[in-house]
Parts: sequence; structure tokens; C-alpha cells
Amino acid sequence: THTARAKTFGFSAAPTFAVSAMISEAWVGGATRAYADGSTTVNVNTKAEITADSTASALPDADSISVGGVAGALAKIDADVDRVTEAYIGTAAGVTPTGETIFSIGTDDLWTDDLWIRAYSNFTANSAPLGLSVGLWGSAAITETTADITGATLAYVGEATTVNAGELDVLAVAIETTKADSKTFAFAAGASGALAQGSASIDSTIEAWIGTRYGDTATVDAETDINITAGVNGDGTVIVDADATRSAISNALGVAGSGALSVAALAPTATIGGVVRAAVNGDTTIDALSLDVTADAQQVATATATVAALSIGGSGSFAHATAEIESSADVEARVGSGASINVSGACLLYT
Repeated sequence: THTARAKTFGFSAAPTFAVSAMISEAWVGGATRAYADGSTTVNVNTKAEITADSTASALPDADSISVGGVAGALAKIDADVDRVTEAYIGTAAGVTPTGETIFSIGTDDLWTDDLWIRAYSNFTANSAPLGLSVGLWGSAAITETTADITGATLAYVGEATTVNAGELDVLAVAIETTKADSKTFAFAAGASGALAQGSASIDSTIEAWIGTRYGDTATVDAETDINITAGVNGDGTVIVDADATRSAISNALGVAGSGALSVAALAPTATIGGVVRAAVNGDTTIDALSLDVTADAQQVATATATVAALSIGGSGSFAHATAEIESSADVEARVGSGASINVSGACLLYT
């Protein structure tokens, strides 16, 4: 578990000019990996698991308050999770094979136990700035916030690999949540302005595959050979599954009040991109009872703006909320043309 926290609090007061500016940044990077690669031979007589689990949170916070004749408050926050969770056997993605990896799971010559390869990510990026400004002649409060998740969750059987087992499960699972929550208030007897801009975005990759990663060129003479035989502990199936639950939320609240002129403007955005993909690709042969290649994504982007400008003289308010699931946010299940699939039961591809 990785958690990055940053907290700033500022208060400024003066009879003439008062300014408070607070900046908070929290970032989580790096990688969690579980793997067996290169010239490696593994023989075990029971179920085998290759698992990489990662929980990462970026949680910055900033409060900026100013009181004066003329007052200004700025709160700026950036929350960023850019981390890789990766579980695999065989050749790493994007690397040229240097030897064959062999996994044989079960009793000698009766390879009928389960091989389970799973990468699991739970990523959170939350940012919640507060800007409050109170002035006699004039006041301005500004909040700016971003909450971003990038990186990747990858589970795979790579090139130059042989698997002898009773069941093979290759699972990439990700739960990703970003939230940008801005609150801005400005009050003055003269003129006041409240401005808030917030962005919550997800642009990550969740992939599960056997063979060559989709989009890469297959290496010559680096076959991936999957031999699955049902037995006491294995059901004879091959499952390749990429699953994502993603939520991007951006909320903005702005209030400006004055005796002369008040202006409030808000622009929250929530965006989801990236790809969720399951694939069998490259020079790959699968012999099994059945094959399921599945990709599933639940994706929600929400942007909300609540604005008020109040004044005895004049007032103006503006709000533009944007929520988007980008056209590039593909959810795909694929079997490449170079793969050889030999199953006695069903071969299913679905999203």
C-alpha cells in the first residue's frame, strides 16, 4: 500500500492588502511486479499463483484564506497516481526473449493443477482545495485542481513460454477513482470574484494476454505453447480477462457576494481514456477444453458545477461542466491471426 499526502493551510489578514497562496502536490509512481522469466523451469505438484497487488492513493489538500481591505486567496492542488502493476511469466512485454520459460503444474506427467496469474490495482487520486477571501473594497478567490490516474495493470503469459497445467487463468483487474472537488468563496463590500477550475482524468491501460502483446511485432521462433488438460484440480479451461471499474468525478462550487459587482466562474471537467484489452496474439498455440477471452469495463465520468453571484450593483455567473468518455477508451477482446486455438468446447470472445 502506497499513500502520498500533502496538506497546506494558509491564513492572511491585513487592513490593506492580504494575499494567501497555497500549493499541494501528491504523487505515487513506481511499480509492483511478480514474474518468472528467461531460462526458467518450474515444476510444482499443486496450484501455482503469480500475483501482483498494488494499492496507491494520492491525497493532497489545501486551504487558503485571506481577510483584508483588498484580499486574495489561491489554492492549487495536484494529485497524480502513475504506477504499474504487472504479473507475468515468460518474456516481459517489449523485450527480446533470451531463453524459454517452462511451467508444469501438477503431479509428474499429469499436469492437471491450476496456474493463476493476476495483476490487481486499486488506485485513488483525490484533490479538494478551498479558497475563501473576504475584503472590504475587493476580494478574489481562485482554486485550481487536477486529479489524474495513468500507468498500467498488466497480466500475461509472454513469448517463448510453455505452460503444462490443468487450468490457466490470466487476470488483470483495476479499480480506479479520481475526484477533483473545488470550493471557492469571495465576499466584499466593493467587488468580488470567485473562480474554480478542476480536472479529474483517467488514462491508464488494463491488459491481459497470452503470447505477444497486441500492437507489438511477434518475435521469430519464440512460440508460446499452452497445454491444458482437465484433472482433479483443473477444469481444462483457459481464461484471459481484463476488468476495469473506473470513476472520474469533478465538482466545483463557487459563490461570490458583494455590494457593487460580483463575478463567479467555474469549469470542472471529468475524462476517461486509455484501453481495457484481453487478447491471444502472436505465435501462440492453445490446446484446452475451452477458451474465454473477455474484456469488461464500467466507466463513469461526472462533472458538476454549482455557481452563485450575488450583488446589489451587478453580478455575473458562468459555469461550464464537461464529462467525457473518450473515443480512445476502447474495450477489446481479440484473438490474433497468428494464434492456433484447439479446443473441444467453446471458444468465447466478449466485451
